[in-house]
Amino acid sequence: MIVPYAAGCQTLGIYPYREAEAEPQRAVLGLTDLSARAAVCRQLGDGFLTFTVPLHMFDELEKNVDGSFLERPTWQSLVSRK
Repeated sequence: MIVPYAAGCQTLGIYPYREAEAEPQRAVLGLTDLSARAAVCRQLGDGFLTFTVPLHMFDELEKNVDGSFLERPTWQSLVSRK
């Protein structure tokens, strides 16, 4: 995973697009741009980041859901809070 210091649109579009063609592929953590955060927080609220993965990586992650933290009580309690 990479966390680039870049504009919000770059971390949502340009970096993930490039990673889809890279080898090895990496996920991109975004919405770290303070200007973008100020605008997005008004719509979504505080505490959000983006996590973008190439489709091939997403498919691999999805295959590994069974038995992962997503099925554990701690995660389930966090999801049920919303």
